[in-house]
Amino acid sequence: MVRAGWELNAPLRVTQGQAQDTFLSADNANVVIDTVKKAEDSDDLVVRLYEANGAWCRTKVTLPEGTASVALVDILEERPEPLTIVDGAVTLELGPFAVRSLKLRR
Repeated sequence: MVRAGWELNAPLRVTQGQAQDTFLSADNANVVIDTVKKAEDSDDLVVRLYEANGAWCRTKVTLPEGTASVALVDILEERPEPLTIVDGAVTLELGPFAVRSLKLRR
């Protein structure tokens, strides 16, 4: 249901260009990557994602190539908790409707 809402409210835009590999992805259909933005206090990248179906889940987030480190941060992008990158990805557990913010450093 969440996917249908996104498809209605943010329709696919077609542009010309060359195809590239996926920049960032989560392997669990319950997880929505909602925001990708520059950090407020640095050139790091902040990724916000959430569990959309009201269930506990585990997801593997595949990171952009060249990511050197990842930390779980609060909504203010503070209190970093370093995460371990394994094969270009991090694994997260999310509770029902939980929102998580990741800070990526290249």
